[in-house]
This record gives sequence, C-alpha cells and structure tokens, in this order.
Amino acid sequence: MLCLDCGKDNLPGDDHCAGCGHDLPAPPSRRPDDELAGRMRKGKVLDLKPRPAVSVAPDAPVADAVRLMREEKVGAILVVKAGKVVGIMTERDVLYEVAGSRDPQAVNVVDVMHVNPDFLGADEPISYAFHHMSVGGYRHMPVELPDGNVGMVSSRDLLAYLADSK
Repeated sequence: MLCLDCGKDNLPGDDHCAGCGHDLPAPPSRRPDDELAGRMRKGKVLDLKPRPAVSVAPDAPVADAVRLMREEKVGAILVVKAGKVVGIMTERDVLYEVAGSRDPQAVNVVDVMHVNPDFLGADEPISYAFHHMSVGGYRHMPVELPDGNVGMVSSRDLLAYLADSK
C-alpha cells in the first residue's frame, strides 16, 4: 500500500505508514451493491421457483416414502396429517437413521422425521432464505405459497439462482 504523504510502499493491510506514521487509506473493498449482493437483497423466495411439495402420512413406511422421493426426484418429503404439515423427512434422515441399521419397511416416517419444520415465506428476501438455511443446516425448506399451497426449495435452487448472472 503506497503512502500518499511520503510515497513509501507499505505492506498490504498496514494501518499506518512505516515511513512517516500517517494513516494509510483503507484497502478497496467490494461494493455492497454488486450484482450478487443485489440479487440476494432484491430477489424473493418465490424467484427460486419452489416446486410443489411431495407429501406422505406419518404412519407410512420409510421404504414407501423413499420410493416416492425417488419417483418424484426430490430430496425431502413433507409429512402431513389431517391436512397439516407436521414434519419433514429428508434423504439425510434416511441415511443416518435407517440405512444399514433398520428395516425401512418396518420403520415409519414418524420415527425419523423432523417435527414442525420451519417455513419460508414466498415474499421473503433471498438473503433471508440463504441465512436461515445456512444457520439451520437445512438443505430443503418448505415455502408458504401465495395461493395457500406449500412448495419446496433446496440449497441447489438457491445456488442456481445466485449463479444465474442474467
């Protein structure tokens, strides 16, 4: 970093000039309004294009839920009882709770699901979704859609949106 007062070339990150002791200018930083930050601030969860959620009953065998997840090509499935979402089961739940140690036909979804999952709102900013999924360790999250239905977004949807540089 070049000192504007005495011309000495200082190490990057130094706060004061090694030659004259004057304050050095702050290093250039990325502008907060660059394209990626703007997309995170201005974009809404609905822009992630949530897919219709796939659901099963809590008493369904895990084997049936996994079969449905494979057919629908989804990594998470909502657990619905009497029209209300009571849980979510993900591919990680199956891997850690069932695979190799329990019979997936003998274990019900209710035994491995996460109860009362968090939801995203369709109008919430992408930055909120990114933060919430990161802090919660979620790869999939249900979304309350404007029409009253429930959709699902994944971390892959979020990354695809952020990578799209239209």
